[in-house]
Amino acid sequence: MKSYFLQNRVIYIILLVGLVALFSVTSNNKSTDWDLTLLPDDQKPFGTFLFDTLMKEDFKDKYTKSEETFYQLKSSISKSKTVIVIADKLDLKPDDIHEMKESLQQGDRFIVAANNFSQALCDSFNFASESFFRAKPFWEKKESDNQKTLLSLLDQSNQKFDSVSVDEGLIKSFFHSLPSNSNVIMENRGQTIAFRAQEGSGSVDFCSSPFLFTNYFILENSRATNHLLSNINTEKIVFASKYLMLKRSDDSIFRNIYKNRALKSIFIILFVLFVLFFVFGAKRQQRVIPIIAPLRNSSLDFAKLTGRMYFLRGNHRDLCLKKASYLKDYLTQSHFIQFADQDTGHLYQVIAAKTNVEVQIVHKLFNRMEQIAKNKSNITEEELHHLIKMMDQFYKKQ
Repeated sequence: MKSYFLQNRVIYIILLVGLVALFSVTSNNKSTDWDLTLLPDDQKPFGTFLFDTLMKEDFKDKYTKSEETFYQLKSSISKSKTVIVIADKLDLKPDDIHEMKESLQQGDRFIVAANNFSQALCDSFNFASESFFRAKPFWEKKESDNQKTLLSLLDQSNQKFDSVSVDEGLIKSFFHSLPSNSNVIMENRGQTIAFRAQEGSGSVDFCSSPFLFTNYFILENSRATNHLLSNINTEKIVFASKYLMLKRSDDSIFRNIYKNRALKSIFIILFVLFVLFFVFGAKRQQRVIPIIAPLRNSSLDFAKLTGRMYFLRGNHRDLCLKKASYLKDYLTQSHFIQFADQDTGHLYQVIAAKTNVEVQIVHKLFNRMEQIAKNKSNITEEELHHLIKMMDQFYKKQ
């Protein structure tokens, strides 16, 4: 058994060393995660950590980040406000669109940027959006020295914002069939990528690229982002982070683990170790058998209780006869002595021989018990104790 546990210990140590080595290798993987997250706390290239930080520094107390809905924002903020909404796919519910339009009627401003807009939102504001189907992902493109992107074009002092050439990976869609009360504020190769629509006393800016608000873009050149955020004169600015990303029904802890290669490898190894632990541990381990206490013999307690009851009643004669009856029963079962139809003298000789009690004591005890049985008068307590002591000799010398 000792060699068995030693062998298992070696296996566990080897697997643990392999786990640590794999973790150190995978954790040193410096490949950039180009997934679009848009999360304010995310410092990935396409998170919005820099945007959130710069807004706090520039606007101080006027800027706030909120996970409230449009209805909750209208109730909690009574001042005029600019609401910034950034998402991959913006799928506003009819109630959200209704609250959005009511806020616009009161003079609020909205800046909305998304790759895809829901049909309900397009119909409510009378515009249409179309995707660039042949656009390649931005992070898969190999930049060359002669390739002009929005970042490089914005460095040119004479470049106008209403006519810019944007990298295909940063623009996935464009607008057409704009509402009559709108004006274009940014184009890409003749296609509208941002426009401003008037609604009541407020306005809403629609942008077809949320990438312009990400860490990557702002770190390289934030002029286009500044242009979209220009002329904000409201008392409050709210980053509505509730609408950042759609909630996925299949989102789970295992899905998030499998997205990260290091966590996936560690999870698989831990699972294998867990299985090995049970497989090898189940061979030698046995279920704990509980200690069952033996049943208590209550016969003696019952006899003592019964005797005490008879003694307290003061009927010493009855108690003495019962003790004599128990003694005869004991001699019959233990020594096979039969009391019926035998000569008394011979019977006393047999009892004395089998119990090692003197014949005189046997003769005296049994003669006295016969007298008590025939004489119905009671006996004293002292005589009862004397007879019981004589009876006890048969149990001690067996």
